[in-house]
Amino acid sequence: MRKTLIVLTLFVTSAIPAFGSPKHWYTDKKWWVGEAVIVTAVALDMNSTAGAIHRGGWETNVFLGPHPSTRRIAIMGTAAGGYWTFFHALDWHFFHDDSKGFRIFSYTAIPAIAVATHVPAAINNYSVNETPAAVREGLVKP
Repeated sequence: MRKTLIVLTLFVTSAIPAFGSPKHWYTDKKWWVGEAVIVTAVALDMNSTAGAIHRGGWETNVFLGPHPSTRRIAIMGTAAGGYWTFFHALDWHFFHDDSKGFRIFSYTAIPAIAVATHVPAAINNYSVNETPAAVREGLVKP
């Protein structure tokens, strides 16, 4: 019985780590700053797309089609946010170590790509004022 108790004690105490566990991506405040940048870029793109469609423009994104509903824009925007969040967490997991360069990369790479993808589209959508004259007059189909 005594041997069993000693073995059991050694087994239980060996499972306790001797050092602090590394923090997870979802507890890292700098990761959340990058996530806020991603969500803002996607939200700007969604808002500008819905506004441009409302003003008579059309969408060039093949996944949305030329005249997407607000619901479809919201679904695709949420999917895009989830896509970027997945890769942001994956990036943090694989590149977050003691090297300062890799830490900076893990915080900024995916948010920068999301901004480079969504913000130019949002700027273009916000610049759409109305339907072009050729479309209004029926000369060209959208």
